[in-house]
Amino acid sequence: MFLEKEGLSVEYISSGGSMDSISRVASGAVDFAIADTSEVARMSSKEDLSIRMLNVIVKEPSISVRFIKGRGIVVQKILKGKGTPTESQSQDGN
Repeated sequence: MFLEKEGLSVEYISSGGSMDSISRVASGAVDFAIADTSEVARMSSKEDLSIRMLNVIVKEPSISVRFIKGRGIVVQKILKGKGTPTESQSQDGN
């Protein structure tokens, strides 16, 4: 990973998801974690967390369009041929 390439010695610890990761940082159990941005905002609005979000790491866009076949939703027709990353998935409804 890029951290080692930058000369940082890190230990990777699995978590139970974003809430667990955020709680570990807030408690001081770990120095930093990767967590969902919206979950950091949600937890911060409910609790006085002494944590800061420094960066967002995105490999692929997290935006998707999902719909149930047969409900008259025509988004698929609008997106067809636009080069969307999930176009092949939307064609079969997955």
